Amino acid sequence: MRSRSKGMAAAIAAAVLIATLTGCATGANSESTSEDEVIACSQVTTASIKDAEGEVKDAETALDEAVPFKKDDAKAALATAKTKVETLNTRATECEAETTEDATAVSTIEACGDARFEQVFIDRAATAKVDPRYEGEVRPIITNASLTEEQKFDAIIDVELKLSASNAQTLAFWAYGAGLLDNPNNWKDLVEGGKIEGGECLTDKGKMLWAEYKGAITGKGVSLAVSEANPNSTNTGVNGEQAVVDIQTGISGDMMTIVITFADGSQMKKLVRCGNLELPSAPPGIPPGTTDNPEKKPEESSSQNPANPGYIVRDNGEHQVNWNNGNTDPRGYQPSAEDVAAAQRAAEQKAAAEQAERDRIAQAARDAANNNGAGTVETSTEELGESAPTGPDW
Repeated sequence: MRSRSKGMAAAIAAAVLIATLTGCATGANSESTSEDEVIACSQVTTASIKDAEGEVKDAETALDEAVPFKKDDAKAALATAKTKVETLNTRATECEAETTEDATAVSTIEACGDARFEQVFIDRAATAKVDPRYEGEVRPIITNASLTEEQKFDAIIDVELKLSASNAQTLAFWAYGAGLLDNPNNWKDLVEGGKIEGGECLTDKGKMLWAEYKGAITGKGVSLAVSEANPNSTNTGVNGEQAVVDIQTGISGDMMTIVITFADGSQMKKLVRCGNLELPSAPPGIPPGTTDNPEKKPEESSSQNPANPGYIVRDNGEHQVNWNNGNTDPRGYQPSAEDVAAAQRAAEQKAAAEQAERDRIAQAARDAANNNGAGTVETSTEELGESAPTGPDW
């Protein structure tokens, strides 16, 4: 997708302003009202409804007194008068609701400074998702064929700003992804009371971080694209109030991502299905935990595509076996006896090769010392390197 256009946003704002100034009727001085035009709440008063009800009574009287060839006209006039009363009563109910909504919005603005900063409670206990609202907001934008790439960019950025403003945990996680926060678990001072139950406001610190996040994702040179997650990346999530990284490497399930590329070339990647960050590896400082990665069944698991977090395929192709006290992990793959034996042999061979290399270095040092007449040379473990572990936890 292309970079965000400030021109389009300005054009839309200008169009809304012009429509507001010119009004909804056929002209500023027009007294006629179309049937589809919504009656302004200012015109819906107790007096106007009483007047309309009086018109109904007058129409009923006129119908009773009408001569036969005027009956149809009188009936039509009565129907029109009754419709007017019904319309005014319906509109009165709508206006009362609108007034209540407006009062609530004003109260929120007075409390939070901006209604966007009123917090929305998210129950993450069952989902492990950073923001379960993300998919419902973003996916329809991506799949909307009537939108241009530029319009999709604008719409997705607006979603990012709306969701991050209304939940401090979401804000902290995404700000961390944008390099604005050192740890996504440092979110409690971003919201009043340090917890989100719904209705709280962002603190001044939270509002400042949100403003920084807005500047980061709308800045000059920022671009956005829809992509696919790297299956070898690391998923993230939220367990209750705690941000976590997956206990196993790899991402599975729906892989669609939103990739925001900043002016310096750095990127922030989010899974559309959950708003979770896609990270190249598990970062320090964030505890391991459960994410929304679909769990594999044991029969679907293998050493190349493991379900068991104790069995990890390293980048260099070597296998690391977590013996796990012989217990089978309920999430899936348990290394076979052949796998365990192969890993043990590999560990022993690796340890033997490293020891042989240390012995060679030590002998070479002694030979050099003897040749120079310096006598026996003692070599420290720092010079030779520490011995490699030979147990199953290498």
